[in-house]
Amino acid sequence: MANKRGRPRKMGLDWFPFDVTLLTDRKLRRPRAEFGSAAVLTYIALLSLIYRDKGYYLAYQGDGREDVALDVADLIGGALAPDALAQADQIQKIIGALVDRGLFDRACFEAGVLTSRRIQRTYYNAVAERTSVQINWDVWILSEEEMSGIQNNNPILNLYRKEKKIYDKPIFSPEKPIFPAEKSNFPTGNSYRIGDEKIREESIEEETLSPADAGACRADARGGDLALYRDYWNHHVAEPAGLTKVREVSRWSEKRRQTLTQRVREEGAQHVLDVFDRVARSNYLSGKIADWRADFDWVIADGNFQKIAEGRFDNYKAKDGGSFYDKLARGDL
Repeated sequence: MANKRGRPRKMGLDWFPFDVTLLTDRKLRRPRAEFGSAAVLTYIALLSLIYRDKGYYLAYQGDGREDVALDVADLIGGALAPDALAQADQIQKIIGALVDRGLFDRACFEAGVLTSRRIQRTYYNAVAERTSVQINWDVWILSEEEMSGIQNNNPILNLYRKEKKIYDKPIFSPEKPIFPAEKSNFPTGNSYRIGDEKIREESIEEETLSPADAGACRADARGGDLALYRDYWNHHVAEPAGLTKVREVSRWSEKRRQTLTQRVREEGAQHVLDVFDRVARSNYLSGKIADWRADFDWVIADGNFQKIAEGRFDNYKAKDGGSFYDKLARGDL
């Protein structure tokens, strides 16, 4: 029998589950309205490339962006334009729209990576029966708590816990690069053990991010510095609009921390701040045309955040006065 120990380990997937709700996901509505069915085809093609290659992310930076767009163009069969380069340019615009709608993690996108929590959950489930895995922690955005909630005996979680225990520090650390320039505590291409099986790192070429880019992805995936959002809300929204300020982060409830962190993970830091700005500009949310006013927790709640982001509380003038906004606030629309 041939010795397979030196062969490269499989990273990608042979297939991935196609969620039956994918085509009705409201996050796809705006890209589909702007770009037609090409937006949906582009999204599906990107998922295919991600799962086929690394399995949980796709490098998307520099000149590589055009290469990814051309790969997508090949998969969808020239649906946008006869000219390949023009088509690739259009696909890059669609990718930007998909990021804007939260279908890919914005912080990782800005760091040169296409991924999302949905993608990583799918990969996490798919490799459950594998004896070994290789994970680039720079772009892994699922927390230990999330992973254990999905499956507590998974090679990815086991590897995470092993490295965290050995080096006695969190895998994700905005303050320090995961792979320091001079000395790294983590495996860097030689070998390491998972259980009783020694895994060779031969012939595995992993795309790596610069420390600055990787740090941006990690920090935002964790929610970043929560005090930033508190201060922005207090000084740029609450004070000008006369809304209630929030107290120091150390006295926040765990629910508030988790909810805000979730919004940042899904939408990206800049988009969260943009939504805060929309609150300040909205006559209804700031209490200028009604007795009710929005507060911090109401704004960051999932359903309310989506409505604000979609512009449904912008200064729209309904025929019957404020009833349009009243219905939105009650969740009737």
